[in-house]
Amino acid sequence: EIARRKEEGLPPINGLILSSPSNPTGAMLTPKELKELCELCDRENIQFISDEIYHGIVYGKEEATALQYSENAIIINSFSKYYSMSGWRLGWMVIPEALVDPINRLQQNMFINAPTISQTAALKCWDADTLSELEGHVEKYRTSRGIILAELETIKE
Repeated sequence: EIARRKEEGLPPINGLILSSPSNPTGAMLTPKELKELCELCDRENIQFISDEIYHGIVYGKEEATALQYSENAIIINSFSKYYSMSGWRLGWMVIPEALVDPINRLQQNMFINAPTISQTAALKCWDADTLSELEGHVEKYRTSRGIILAELETIKE
């Protein structure tokens, strides 16, 4: 697509948004694929937005973050999924230095701050006992996923 746009004199691709891992399948890029994608976006001046909200909910695969491979990527994450805080309206972004001021100006017009109770509760997310419980959640998801996959295998075309 990049080459086609160049050849046809079309505007370049300005941005790419990717969720990895994705919901509900758990499909995700390998670290090598994510690295190659980050390198491509950096080389072609494409703003890469990496939606990493489902990080931590993986099933036997190695996961990576775009932050490992690019200083230009925007990383979006949340306490909603892995940390089981859906509805608490608390998340974060890791952004390039050049975007700090524009994003700050934008967010000032969208919200004031995350609720205090959400921020306070989130502080417990990294405690060892909390992480152990959260890994138990992922194990339950893994078991349910296994049951569904096994049943899907029995379906005849």
